[in-house]
Amino acid sequence: MEDIGLFGMIDFTLAEELGVDVDTYNHVIENKCTYWETLFIITVFLDQRTDKMDKARQIFQNKLNDGERNHSENSTRESSPSLQGV
Repeated sequence: MEDIGLFGMIDFTLAEELGVDVDTYNHVIENKCTYWETLFIITVFLDQRTDKMDKARQIFQNKLNDGERNHSENSTRESSPSLQGV
């Protein structure tokens, strides 16, 4: 068994929570999310904030889907849901 380390295990766990593979998770988190969106998504799941998990999933999915739309339709980027009041 390959030793993936602590951060690899966290990536794997968060990817599973978000319903994507690790490569997709890493791509979205590293290339599409802002620092604050990334911090929010990771913190929500690590802290088990069940009251905010739907919002974190929505932000992640919007970034994921936005990239797919831009790639397939060449459309302009839409803004992500606001983090205000979170």
